[in-house]
Amino acid sequence: MLKEERLVGVGLITLLHVSFLSICIASENQPCRPSSCGDIAKISDPFRLKGDPSGCGDHQYELACENNRTIINLNHKKYYVAQINYHNYTIRVVNPGIKKGNCFSTPLYSLTSQQLGYGDPYYWRHKWEINTTVLLNCTIPVNDHNLIPIIHCNTSGNSSSSHTYSYAQVGNPKLRDVPYSCAIGTTLFYRSAAVSQPRNRSMSDLQDELLMGVELSFLHYRCSRECNVQGRSCHLNYIQSTLQCKIVPTVCDYPIGCIKPIWLRHLLYLLALICTAILSNQFQIFAIVIGGRTNRSIEDHGNNPNGIPASSCNAMITISLDGR
Repeated sequence: MLKEERLVGVGLITLLHVSFLSICIASENQPCRPSSCGDIAKISDPFRLKGDPSGCGDHQYELACENNRTIINLNHKKYYVAQINYHNYTIRVVNPGIKKGNCFSTPLYSLTSQQLGYGDPYYWRHKWEINTTVLLNCTIPVNDHNLIPIIHCNTSGNSSSSHTYSYAQVGNPKLRDVPYSCAIGTTLFYRSAAVSQPRNRSMSDLQDELLMGVELSFLHYRCSRECNVQGRSCHLNYIQSTLQCKIVPTVCDYPIGCIKPIWLRHLLYLLALICTAILSNQFQIFAIVIGGRTNRSIEDHGNNPNGIPASSCNAMITISLDGR
């Protein structure tokens, strides 16, 4: 009877152990589910939300959820995530200092193309379409159709008592375009979708464009997964959102690079240089010393008088070897 009870106990312990292992294995093999935060309903690979399981997503593309807004950290600065497009590998980000209202909220910082370079996790997809807006503070009113009058949120408005008149100069202005009575303030960068001219735009139009943010590409994450693991170089096309893995060339991929012995390789390089000299009619080579006791005298017969083509360059060369 006691023996039967022990067998039953061992069987129960074994069953519990197997069940526990099955649960652990099932939880480890469970695929990562998309996260969500605010307006961004799908945050999936390569992105991950802070707090997701460590095996989900790429930590270079980690996002955060703060006050029900999806946050991305770029160059140690926080930006709002407005949209993620997994088809063309783009993410649209907005400066959190920009707000829509009856006054213009000036952001404390601005994202520039110089802060994101080729090969970084993020890259400006439409780098050539970046629009620049410069905020100006002027001492007198300026009548210029290229300037958009703005009212800063931290002031009571433009008035003669404040002695400051604020404008936004759009369209990638140059320093010479700034009126002499104005001081340059914050510079903002964004991708403009507007087709209207500055004279037809208002402060509200400018706010709408800034709230569209900038579009960045996260195509680079595919390099390590598709090219680098194969030992190949990665060539990105940010316009078409494609990439191409190419074999990294070695010395042996070139015609003369792997010829042995080495002295023959050097000789062939030398003959190639001589052919170039004959064809260019600019060189006269008297002597080239190769090695310790080997002396090669090479004469260029000048201006290729017989019209010998490059394939017959050896007819123009005299090589004498002194030494054994």
